[in-house]
Amino acid sequence: MVTRALVLSAILAFGIVIVVFYLYYKDRLNEDQAILWLFVCSSIIVISIWQDLLVFLNTYIVGADRATDFVFAMYIAFLIVIGINYSVKNTELDRKTKILAQEVALLKILIEDVKESIKSVNSR
Repeated sequence: MVTRALVLSAILAFGIVIVVFYLYYKDRLNEDQAILWLFVCSSIIVISIWQDLLVFLNTYIVGADRATDFVFAMYIAFLIVIGINYSVKNTELDRKTKILAQEVALLKILIEDVKESIKSVNSR
């Protein structure tokens, strides 16, 4: 039995797929993020179409009382993975920013040295 909620979730997932492709096409979404969101949308579509998979995963693998508990736990796990992913990217960007700031400071020192050497040559 297909409920309205499952049909709506499948339609929304297809809509998100279209948005992800559009953002990737406009170069506003990286490849790794696009793949992640396409995986999420495809899993939502598969679970919406094939409800027995959700029941099987819940009953034999997870053992939650209700299927909604399993879905909710999966959403929480997904948010945790996304949070870790953004923390790693933030750390990488912090390191790159620190290196760039150090290089700019060294370049400023070099510029000042060049200016002083030009002044000393001009004053002779």
